[in-house]
Amino acid sequence: MRLFAWLITHNSLPTNSVRMFRHLTSDSSCSRCNHLHETALHTLRDCPLSWAVWMASHFPNLANFFVTDVCDWFRLHATGPDGSLFVTTCWEIWKARNEEIFQSNRKPIWLIVNCISNSHNFLLQVLNIPNRAHITRQVTWIPPTAPCLKLNVDGSSFGNPGRAGFGGLIRNDIGEWMHGFSGSCGHASNLLAELYAILKGLQLAWGLGYRTINLESDSKSAIDLILEDDNNFHPHAIVLGQIRILRTRNWSLSFSHTLREGNECADWLAKYGAQSDVNIKLWTSPPPQIAHVLVADATGVLRQRPR
Repeated sequence: MRLFAWLITHNSLPTNSVRMFRHLTSDSSCSRCNHLHETALHTLRDCPLSWAVWMASHFPNLANFFVTDVCDWFRLHATGPDGSLFVTTCWEIWKARNEEIFQSNRKPIWLIVNCISNSHNFLLQVLNIPNRAHITRQVTWIPPTAPCLKLNVDGSSFGNPGRAGFGGLIRNDIGEWMHGFSGSCGHASNLLAELYAILKGLQLAWGLGYRTINLESDSKSAIDLILEDDNNFHPHAIVLGQIRILRTRNWSLSFSHTLREGNECADWLAKYGAQSDVNIKLWTSPPPQIAHVLVADATGVLRQRPR
């Protein structure tokens, strides 16, 4: 890894641009996204596949992340408080790039993120560096116990208040997709969007005949409101009243709170709903954009979350 860092800071990482400069290839483009020039900065940061890794890994410090010179970018973050994690992430992105090019094996994003976590923990042990685990926690999607189904929901508002939407999905005890939904709720706050997500999710589950449901949301405020008895005078009393009626029906219904990292599929659906003009869209099969997240959830992949 030390040699890897040296190559980056000396503009010598063997990307296609460097190889073309050294007359080792006639094509400087990125083999993964077809960008015209595969530089080190493109490979490690700007390629859509690499950027997806940075986003999925929830790297804690993205300040000054778009410095244009690769040497400055690497030195700035490699010597920062999260330097070991930064270097490890770059290393795993580079390894995944090589595996795709030379072995025709494209690793899913969730697997790269998992490799980053394992490699970083190993590096800290080898170098005897105290782990900063006290400022992070690991989050994963927890499957329900059969015959219960899990209904994950989320709301999203661009502006709070602003253009808003909701979304959610129902999965079984092995993480299989049963049904999903998304939709727009016009101009609304985050809280109202979260409540709409809960309402629409419960309506869908009841309509499909499911009678044992654990609803999970990353909005503790919304769950607390629902579980309160006296909310008749709340600004969102109408939606809360509709949810209350659903709760009284003859089924086994429980509510639980999760963190955003354990609710990524519902988060994507909510953002999709907020950007659409459709009141509600039912998904009988999962959108391909979250296929890797579904696999990660089903296999228990851990995500890092700053405390």
